[in-house]
Amino acid sequence: MKNKKHLNIFLILYVVIFILSFIIPSMIIDSNTLKVLDVKTYLSIESLIKAPYNLINLFGHDLALLISVIVFYSLLKSSKYYSDLIKRIASKFNSKRSFTFFTFLILFILTSFFNLGFSIIIFIPFILDICKALNIKKELGAGVVLYSTLTGYLTSFTAYSNYDYINSSLGISTSLPLSFKILLLIVLSINLFIYISYKFKGEENILIKYNKNKSFKETSFNIILIILLITILFISFSWGKALNITTFDKFITNLGYKNSGNNFFGNLNTFGNLNSLDYSFLLLISSIIICFFKDSNINKKLGSEINIKIITSFILVHLLVILSSSTNFLLFIINKIVVSLKHLPILSSVITGLISF
Repeated sequence: MKNKKHLNIFLILYVVIFILSFIIPSMIIDSNTLKVLDVKTYLSIESLIKAPYNLINLFGHDLALLISVIVFYSLLKSSKYYSDLIKRIASKFNSKRSFTFFTFLILFILTSFFNLGFSIIIFIPFILDICKALNIKKELGAGVVLYSTLTGYLTSFTAYSNYDYINSSLGISTSLPLSFKILLLIVLSINLFIYISYKFKGEENILIKYNKNKSFKETSFNIILIILLITILFISFSWGKALNITTFDKFITNLGYKNSGNNFFGNLNTFGNLNSLDYSFLLLISSIIICFFKDSNINKKLGSEINIKIITSFILVHLLVILSSSTNFLLFIINKIVVSLKHLPILSSVITGLISF
């Protein structure tokens, strides 16, 4: 079985969670107040049986987005224009070092200023494809992506949703002071600069060849992707909270439910508050359009081994999260870590950011 390794890891972690449920006290939220239960909530067979249902109920939107991203990029890679676009972008960088710093800057902006949350995965395959074109090792590329997104989550200048869930669940209010966010950004940026400078020391400039003659169809393909990018950025920014621009929120509200009535559009999420399913719908529309640019000579299968591994890993990881949550000891651990640091608000905020990530 191809995914036997994943299943073995899952079973081992399941046993660990089962043992911990007998050791660590359980905690619940009652009327926004955290309470320690007198009796521990043990991990039962019933919890294991209900886990798939809870997975769909709690993380179904994220799973739908993950599958949508895989479908979207499978269609993109079936077009020769996509590979030309990747090479064209990669050729703008004369070294691996410069693109690595550019990646850090872009992902930091996306995660720190835009309320994308899990939807940040829409951009990650694109960045990794450019890394591949520049012959950057996939482990290093993935590490830079993780480091950059983590930096954005920790600073969160206008991405308010990064802290909201943890804060509301624990009934606390933690956020880093602006001065510390800037200091943290400087420190993390310098750290990456030193590491990348050492990693790519003495490297030669890269010359990437690509087709410089763009046809009308290729230009149209690029314009569609640019429109998609602008749309995602526009709808994921909290215009009301960040800039006090409420025009867009009022417009969306008027399209949705009004005066407890119902209309054609239903209940719509305002900009900056969209969920994974909203982005999945956007990618679905984009995928349909991209189909017109598909090259019959290029065959990219949706069910490739790497895609199946990604989906399997997502399901198993989130099943473990659900099983840990069902025992309620996970909430106890988070509470101990964050609330016990109230006398160190900056450190408490950093921990909250890490948990949110």
